[in-house]
Amino acid sequence: MAQNEILRQSPLREEPPGVFACVADGREHTLRIQACLKLPVFPAVASKLVLELNAQNVVVSRIVELIECEPRIAAQLLQVANSPLYGLARPITSIGHAVVILGFRAVSQIALTLIGARLFQDSPPKFASLSQSTYTSSLAIATLARNISKTVEWGDPDEAFLTGVLHDIGKLVLLSAHGSGYDQLLVKEDTGDITQLEREKFGLDHAGVGRLCVQHWGLPAVMSEAIAQHHRPLRQVEDMLPRVLISARRLAMRWQIGFAGTPPPPPGLQAEDSPGDAFVEELDTNELQNRCREQFVALRQACLG
Repeated sequence: MAQNEILRQSPLREEPPGVFACVADGREHTLRIQACLKLPVFPAVASKLVLELNAQNVVVSRIVELIECEPRIAAQLLQVANSPLYGLARPITSIGHAVVILGFRAVSQIALTLIGARLFQDSPPKFASLSQSTYTSSLAIATLARNISKTVEWGDPDEAFLTGVLHDIGKLVLLSAHGSGYDQLLVKEDTGDITQLEREKFGLDHAGVGRLCVQHWGLPAVMSEAIAQHHRPLRQVEDMLPRVLISARRLAMRWQIGFAGTPPPPPGLQAEDSPGDAFVEELDTNELQNRCREQFVALRQACLG
Protein backbone atom coordinates (compact mmCIF):
# COMPACT_ATOMS: atom_id res chain seq x y z
CA MET A 1 0.00 0.00 0.00
CA ALA A 2 1.37 3.40 -0.96
CA GLN A 3 2.18 5.80 1.86
CA ASN A 4 -0.31 8.42 0.65
CA GLU A 5 -3.03 5.75 0.59
CA ILE A 6 -2.31 4.76 4.19
CA LEU A 7 -2.91 8.23 5.59
CA ARG A 8 -6.45 9.36 4.91
CA GLN A 9 -7.65 12.94 5.02
CA SER A 10 -10.32 11.97 7.54
CA PRO A 11 -8.34 11.93 10.80
CA LEU A 12 -10.27 9.30 12.76
CA ARG A 13 -12.37 6.57 11.22
CA GLU A 14 -13.81 3.41 12.66
CA GLU A 15 -12.39 0.24 11.14
CA PRO A 16 -13.55 -3.35 11.54
CA PRO A 17 -12.08 -5.43 14.39
CA GLY A 18 -8.80 -7.15 13.77
CA VAL A 19 -6.98 -4.44 11.84
CA PHE A 20 -4.13 -4.65 14.31
CA ALA A 21 -3.38 -8.30 13.64
CA CYS A 22 -0.04 -7.32 12.18
CA VAL A 23 2.48 -8.15 14.91
CA ALA A 24 4.34 -11.42 14.55
CA ASP A 25 6.74 -13.20 16.90
CA GLY A 26 6.31 -10.42 19.46
CA ARG A 27 8.12 -7.88 17.22
CA GLU A 28 6.59 -4.69 15.89
CA HIS A 29 6.78 -4.52 12.12
CA THR A 30 6.53 -0.81 11.46
CA LEU A 31 5.59 -0.90 7.79
CA ARG A 32 2.92 -3.53 8.26
CA ILE A 33 1.50 -1.64 11.22
CA GLN A 34 1.36 1.58 9.21
CA ALA A 35 -0.47 -0.29 6.48
CA CYS A 36 -3.06 -1.50 9.02
CA LEU A 37 -3.51 1.73 10.98
CA LYS A 38 -5.46 4.76 9.89
CA LEU A 39 -2.98 7.21 11.41
CA PRO A 40 -4.37 10.68 12.10
CA VAL A 41 -3.39 13.27 9.53
CA PHE A 42 -1.96 16.52 10.83
CA PRO A 43 -4.00 19.49 9.56
CA ALA A 44 -2.36 21.18 6.57
CA VAL A 45 -1.25 24.27 8.49
CA ALA A 46 0.48 22.07 11.10
CA SER A 47 2.34 20.14 8.41
CA LYS A 48 3.48 23.42 6.85
CA LEU A 49 4.67 24.68 10.23
CA VAL A 50 6.70 21.52 10.78
CA LEU A 51 8.27 21.90 7.34
CA GLU A 52 9.20 25.49 8.12
CA LEU A 53 10.71 24.50 11.48
CA ASN A 54 12.73 21.71 9.85
CA ALA A 55 14.04 23.97 7.07
CA GLN A 56 17.74 24.71 7.03
CA ASN A 57 17.01 28.44 6.92
CA VAL A 58 13.89 29.23 8.91
CA VAL A 59 11.83 32.11 7.55
CA VAL A 60 10.19 33.61 10.63
CA SER A 61 7.82 35.81 8.61
CA ARG A 62 6.45 32.68 6.93
CA ILE A 63 5.70 31.13 10.34
CA VAL A 64 3.84 34.29 11.38
CA GLU A 65 1.83 34.25 8.12
CA LEU A 66 0.86 30.59 8.54
CA ILE A 67 -0.47 31.17 12.06
CA GLU A 68 -2.25 34.40 11.13
CA CYS A 69 -4.06 32.53 8.34
CA GLU A 70 -5.81 30.54 11.08
CA PRO A 71 -7.70 33.25 13.03
CA ARG A 72 -9.04 30.89 15.68
CA ILE A 73 -5.61 29.43 16.34
CA ALA A 74 -4.04 32.89 16.37
CA ALA A 75 -6.59 34.11 18.92
CA GLN A 76 -6.09 31.06 21.14
CA LEU A 77 -2.33 31.41 20.84
CA LEU A 78 -2.50 34.97 22.16
CA GLN A 79 -4.63 33.73 25.06
CA VAL A 80 -2.03 31.09 25.91
CA ALA A 81 0.88 33.53 25.52
CA ASN A 82 -0.83 35.94 27.94
CA SER A 83 -1.77 33.20 30.41
CA PRO A 84 0.04 32.34 33.68
CA LEU A 85 1.96 29.70 31.68
CA TYR A 86 4.37 32.43 30.63
CA GLY A 87 3.72 35.01 33.33
CA LEU A 88 4.67 38.02 31.22
CA ALA A 89 4.59 41.51 32.69
CA ARG A 90 3.16 43.10 29.54
CA PRO A 91 0.45 41.68 27.26
CA ILE A 92 1.32 40.23 23.87
CA THR A 93 -0.87 41.81 21.22
CA SER A 94 0.01 40.05 17.94
CA ILE A 95 1.62 36.91 16.56
CA GLY A 96 4.63 38.95 15.45
CA HIS A 97 4.93 40.38 18.95
CA ALA A 98 4.72 36.85 20.40
CA VAL A 99 7.60 35.75 18.16
CA VAL A 100 9.73 38.67 19.37
CA ILE A 101 9.03 37.98 23.05
CA LEU A 102 8.82 34.17 23.15
CA GLY A 103 10.82 33.14 20.07
CA PHE A 104 9.59 31.58 16.85
CA ARG A 105 10.03 27.99 18.04
CA ALA A 106 8.00 28.53 21.21
CA VAL A 107 5.24 30.25 19.23
CA SER A 108 5.24 27.46 16.64
CA GLN A 109 4.99 24.79 19.33
CA ILE A 110 2.07 26.59 20.97
CA ALA A 111 0.36 26.71 17.57
CA LEU A 112 1.03 23.00 16.97
CA THR A 113 -0.41 22.25 20.41
CA LEU A 114 -3.61 24.14 19.62
CA ILE A 115 -3.90 22.59 16.16
CA GLY A 116 -3.29 19.16 17.68
CA ALA A 117 -6.42 19.65 19.78
CA ARG A 118 -8.43 19.19 16.58
CA LEU A 119 -7.34 15.55 16.47
CA PHE A 120 -9.11 14.99 19.78
CA GLN A 121 -12.19 16.88 18.59
CA ASP A 122 -12.59 14.83 15.39
CA SER A 123 -13.47 11.54 17.06
CA PRO A 124 -16.90 9.96 16.46
CA PRO A 125 -19.66 11.73 18.48
CA LYS A 126 -20.32 8.68 20.64
CA PHE A 127 -16.71 8.83 21.87
CA ALA A 128 -16.57 12.62 22.24
CA SER A 129 -16.61 12.51 26.03
CA LEU A 130 -13.71 10.06 26.16
CA SER A 131 -11.71 12.08 23.63
CA GLN A 132 -12.36 15.24 25.62
CA SER A 133 -11.19 13.69 28.88
CA THR A 134 -8.08 12.33 27.14
CA TYR A 135 -7.26 15.79 25.81
CA THR A 136 -7.90 17.40 29.21
CA SER A 137 -5.55 15.00 30.98
CA SER A 138 -2.98 15.44 28.20
CA LEU A 139 -3.14 19.21 28.61
CA ALA A 140 -2.55 18.81 32.34
CA ILE A 141 0.42 16.50 31.79
CA ALA A 142 1.79 18.94 29.22
CA THR A 143 1.55 21.77 31.76
CA LEU A 144 3.45 19.74 34.34
CA ALA A 145 6.01 18.60 31.77
CA ARG A 146 6.80 22.19 30.85
CA ASN A 147 7.20 23.19 34.49
CA ILE A 148 9.31 20.16 35.34
CA SER A 149 11.55 20.85 32.36
CA LYS A 150 12.13 24.37 33.67
CA THR A 151 12.59 23.17 37.26
CA VAL A 152 15.31 20.64 36.37
CA GLU A 153 16.75 23.05 33.79
CA TRP A 154 16.55 20.54 30.95
CA GLY A 155 16.07 21.19 27.26
CA ASP A 156 13.17 23.07 25.71
CA PRO A 157 10.13 23.46 28.02
CA ASP A 158 7.84 24.11 25.05
CA GLU A 159 8.99 20.90 23.37
CA ALA A 160 8.18 19.07 26.62
CA PHE A 161 4.75 20.75 26.55
CA LEU A 162 3.97 19.64 22.99
CA THR A 163 5.14 16.11 23.81
CA GLY A 164 2.74 16.05 26.75
CA VAL A 165 -0.20 17.19 24.62
CA LEU A 166 0.41 14.46 22.01
CA HIS A 167 1.57 11.61 24.26
CA ASP A 168 -1.81 9.81 24.31
CA ILE A 169 -2.73 10.36 20.66
CA GLY A 170 -2.34 6.61 20.12
CA LYS A 171 -5.45 6.07 22.22
CA LEU A 172 -7.52 7.90 19.62
CA VAL A 173 -6.17 5.70 16.85
CA LEU A 174 -7.04 2.55 18.80
CA LEU A 175 -10.44 3.98 19.65
CA SER A 176 -11.04 4.77 15.99
CA ALA A 177 -10.08 1.26 14.95
CA HIS A 178 -11.83 -0.73 17.65
CA GLY A 179 -14.63 1.53 18.88
CA SER A 180 -16.51 0.12 21.85
CA GLY A 181 -14.01 -2.71 22.23
CA TYR A 182 -11.31 -0.22 23.12
CA ASP A 183 -13.68 2.03 25.04
CA GLN A 184 -14.44 -0.89 27.37
CA LEU A 185 -10.75 -1.62 27.77
CA LEU A 186 -10.04 1.94 28.91
CA VAL A 187 -12.47 1.47 31.79
CA LYS A 188 -9.87 -0.92 33.26
CA GLU A 189 -7.05 1.62 32.98
CA ASP A 190 -7.23 2.52 36.67
CA THR A 191 -6.90 -1.11 37.76
CA GLY A 192 -3.87 -2.27 35.79
CA ASP A 193 -1.26 -1.56 33.15
CA ILE A 194 -3.26 -0.34 30.15
CA THR A 195 -0.39 -0.98 27.74
CA GLN A 196 -0.24 -4.64 28.72
CA LEU A 197 -3.99 -4.98 28.25
CA GLU A 198 -3.70 -3.30 24.83
CA ARG A 199 -0.90 -5.62 23.70
CA GLU A 200 -2.81 -8.68 24.86
CA LYS A 201 -5.94 -7.68 22.96
CA PHE A 202 -4.63 -5.79 19.91
CA GLY A 203 -0.97 -6.79 19.55
CA LEU A 204 0.44 -3.31 20.27
CA ASP A 205 -0.16 -0.42 22.65
CA HIS A 206 -1.10 3.24 22.39
CA ALA A 207 2.43 4.39 23.25
CA GLY A 208 3.81 2.61 20.18
CA VAL A 209 1.01 3.92 18.00
CA GLY A 210 1.69 7.44 19.27
CA ARG A 211 5.33 7.10 18.28
CA LEU A 212 4.31 6.15 14.74
CA CYS A 213 2.04 9.19 14.50
CA VAL A 214 4.70 11.64 15.67
CA GLN A 215 7.30 10.07 13.38
CA HIS A 216 5.04 10.44 10.39
CA TRP A 217 4.26 14.07 11.22
CA GLY A 218 7.97 14.88 11.07
CA LEU A 219 8.28 16.01 14.68
CA PRO A 220 11.63 15.52 16.48
CA ALA A 221 12.73 11.95 17.16
CA VAL A 222 13.28 12.79 20.83
CA MET A 223 9.53 13.44 21.10
CA SER A 224 8.48 10.19 19.41
CA GLU A 225 10.80 8.17 21.64
CA ALA A 226 9.54 9.90 24.77
CA ILE A 227 5.96 9.09 23.78
CA ALA A 228 6.93 5.46 23.14
CA GLN A 229 8.39 5.21 26.66
CA HIS A 230 5.82 7.09 28.73
CA HIS A 231 4.47 3.97 30.47
CA ARG A 232 7.86 2.47 31.31
CA PRO A 233 9.14 2.32 34.90
CA LEU A 234 11.05 5.53 35.54
CA ARG A 235 14.07 3.59 36.77
CA GLN A 236 14.42 1.99 33.33
CA VAL A 237 14.48 5.31 31.44
CA GLU A 238 17.69 7.25 30.94
CA ASP A 239 16.80 10.05 28.52
CA MET A 240 15.50 13.17 30.19
CA LEU A 241 12.42 13.98 28.06
CA PRO A 242 10.69 10.65 28.74
CA ARG A 243 11.65 11.00 32.42
CA VAL A 244 10.03 14.43 32.47
CA LEU A 245 6.93 13.06 30.72
CA ILE A 246 6.59 10.05 33.04
CA SER A 247 7.04 12.24 36.11
CA ALA A 248 4.49 14.76 34.81
CA ARG A 249 1.94 12.01 34.30
CA ARG A 250 2.43 10.55 37.76
CA LEU A 251 2.28 13.92 39.51
CA ALA A 252 -0.78 15.04 37.53
CA MET A 253 -2.60 11.92 38.72
CA ARG A 254 -1.31 12.33 42.27
CA TRP A 255 -2.34 16.00 42.40
CA GLN A 256 -5.60 15.38 40.53
CA ILE A 257 -4.83 18.01 37.90
CA GLY A 258 -6.78 17.11 34.77
CA PHE A 259 -7.84 13.82 36.35
CA ALA A 260 -10.78 15.05 38.45
CA GLY A 261 -12.99 12.16 39.48
CA THR A 262 -10.32 9.60 38.61
CA PRO A 263 -8.63 8.37 41.79
CA PRO A 264 -4.88 7.81 41.45
CA PRO A 265 -4.00 4.10 41.26
CA PRO A 266 -2.68 2.51 44.44
CA PRO A 267 1.13 2.15 44.54
CA GLY A 268 2.36 -0.92 42.71
CA LEU A 269 -0.62 -1.31 40.38
CA GLN A 270 0.91 0.52 37.45
CA ALA A 271 3.90 -1.15 35.84
CA GLU A 272 5.73 2.18 35.82
CA ASP A 273 4.93 2.91 39.48
CA SER A 274 7.91 3.11 41.78
CA PRO A 275 6.92 4.61 45.14
CA GLY A 276 9.59 6.80 46.66
CA ASP A 277 11.43 7.46 43.40
CA ALA A 278 13.74 10.36 44.23
CA PHE A 279 13.26 12.20 40.93
CA VAL A 280 9.49 12.40 41.37
CA GLU A 281 9.50 12.93 45.12
CA GLU A 282 11.82 15.93 44.86
CA LEU A 283 9.37 17.51 42.43
CA ASP A 284 6.37 16.93 44.70
CA THR A 285 6.20 20.38 46.28
CA ASN A 286 3.25 22.62 47.09
CA GLU A 287 4.83 25.46 45.13
CA LEU A 288 5.08 23.44 41.91
CA GLN A 289 1.64 21.92 42.39
CA ASN A 290 -0.04 25.30 42.90
CA ARG A 291 1.76 26.85 39.92
CA CYS A 292 0.82 23.96 37.64
CA ARG A 293 -2.80 23.99 38.80
CA GLU A 294 -3.15 27.72 38.12
CA GLN A 295 -1.58 27.39 34.67
CA PHE A 296 -3.70 24.38 33.77
CA VAL A 297 -6.96 26.16 34.66
CA ALA A 298 -5.98 29.10 32.42
CA LEU A 299 -4.89 26.81 29.58
CA ARG A 300 -8.05 24.72 29.75
CA GLN A 301 -10.07 27.90 29.39
CA ALA A 302 -7.97 29.08 26.44
CA CYS A 303 -7.98 25.73 24.63
CA LEU A 304 -11.43 24.41 25.48
CA GLY A 305 -13.40 27.53 26.30
